[in-house]
Amino acid sequence: MEMNSRMPDSPTLALYRLWRSKRFSDLIGQDAITAALRAQARDKSFTHAYLFSGPRGTGKTSTAKIFARAINCLQPEDGEPCGHCAVCDALSRDDAMDVLEIDAASNTQVEQMRELLSKVMYPPAIASRRVYIIDEVHMLSRHAFNALLKTLEEPPSHIVFILATTEPNKLPETILSRCQWYAFHRIEPRLIVERLELVARTHRIPVAEGALWLIARAAEGGMRDALSLLDVCRATNADAITEERVRAVLGAADPETLFALADSCAAKDAASALRMVNDAFLSGLDPQELASNMSEHIRALLMAMTIMDGLPRMLAVTAETAERYRSQASRFRMDNLMRLLDLFAQAAQTNKWNADPRLTLEIAVMRACVPEDALRLEEMAARVDALERKLAELIAKGTVNGIVGDIERQATPTTAAQSAASNSGNAVDMRRSTVSLSPKSAEPAASAPPPPIADDPKKLWAKVIEMLTRSKPPLMAQLRQGVFAGIDGGSVRVVFTPDKAIHADYVKKPENVKIIEDSIERAFGARLRLVIESGSNAPAPQPKPDVQQQAFDLFSREKVEVVEEETPF
Repeated sequence: MEMNSRMPDSPTLALYRLWRSKRFSDLIGQDAITAALRAQARDKSFTHAYLFSGPRGTGKTSTAKIFARAINCLQPEDGEPCGHCAVCDALSRDDAMDVLEIDAASNTQVEQMRELLSKVMYPPAIASRRVYIIDEVHMLSRHAFNALLKTLEEPPSHIVFILATTEPNKLPETILSRCQWYAFHRIEPRLIVERLELVARTHRIPVAEGALWLIARAAEGGMRDALSLLDVCRATNADAITEERVRAVLGAADPETLFALADSCAAKDAASALRMVNDAFLSGLDPQELASNMSEHIRALLMAMTIMDGLPRMLAVTAETAERYRSQASRFRMDNLMRLLDLFAQAAQTNKWNADPRLTLEIAVMRACVPEDALRLEEMAARVDALERKLAELIAKGTVNGIVGDIERQATPTTAAQSAASNSGNAVDMRRSTVSLSPKSAEPAASAPPPPIADDPKKLWAKVIEMLTRSKPPLMAQLRQGVFAGIDGGSVRVVFTPDKAIHADYVKKPENVKIIEDSIERAFGARLRLVIESGSNAPAPQPKPDVQQQAFDLFSREKVEVVEEETPF
């Protein structure tokens, strides 16, 4: 650590800039990567292109700058830059000519990339290698990537490219295949707290240990974010940085509120839970933040219910807080906690775009307080409804009797086992009486009185034909070969003459019967069966209406002139 250079506070530099790592040993949480890069710098076995990927604030750019100095250092120390030679001193300044840091988000166009790459042929000024650090490289356009690819394929010997990105999935495969790829991971909260304690001691910042853990969890594995949060908390000019001060800066809920709200959910006390939510809103807490905090709290309860050892490290909390999580988790069942986690996580996600986030959270809280018995009854009712709909579909298709027949055949003993089955005949009879559905019991509508039809059946049948004309013209053409014979009980009769048997067979197909019966239900307003009859007793077709007589009746004979149409030869 170069602590002496960091001791005096700088009014112009933020903590994360003041504590930017200068050596590989300063980096935390990336031991495997730093070991590999130190070995390459020590042995001078480095390549021409590297890719550093990972979440923000995990040390990608800092590592790139350290590596640039290490491969150019005149007096390296086991792969570390010495920090004292002329090259290290020159490259440590922001205006170094041989280390160019480029923000790809501001140079996305191909013209800008071509202008930049046109200078790669120039040799370095004082170093042995010129290093290009391209940050957020995934922001480049497709044409800019193509321009960069050409240089990566045939780079000058004095050039080293280091590409940094938080979204490596957006990079072309042609770029990835030409780079050594190092994936940076999130830093453990424990390591972040250790570094924050060092920073606080160095700058004489009074801060509580619990506050450091809050900052470490809020940073989500990013050292830069943790230092920035510490800087913001220090700027409040408080006597000491406490947990309450950090929560106020973060806009996070008090843990007492979260524990109390979880207790209300366990007790199914919706009134108390809603009052707590209202108090949190009045204190200025954002609904989305409260929903997110409750999701994290429920997750902690699930971890406490599952993990026996190492819970404080897993949750990044003190041993006393971990024991409190265990105590509250004993009031829940795991399936209930999973349901609560889904409710609050969905509320937190929905509130990002919801115009009324408070209402969304209150609904989630009320659903969280619904007793499990009521939920199970609701689930059972939904399942029964689904089974009833499925049974109705099977009855309509006429497949229920076939299924029941298979069950009865399986229940009927074979000749080889009749002697063994004779002792349990009563049980078989009971089973058959339970599962057997005869046509009379499976189709109660046949014995029920026919549904009342308010309109003329012939007109309604015409509507059926019209529906089929629009939806199923081939089926309509086959059905028109029969004659509508009226309604008999709960059935619609259509009669086909013997010479139309081929059309009747087509209409009788189960899938066609289902389509016609659906159209009948929409036209007649009742579920009626389609009955196809074949025979010579089909009703005679109605004679065509006398158009001339209808005109006489409508307009009177005196006002109608009959004109004979001449027949062409």
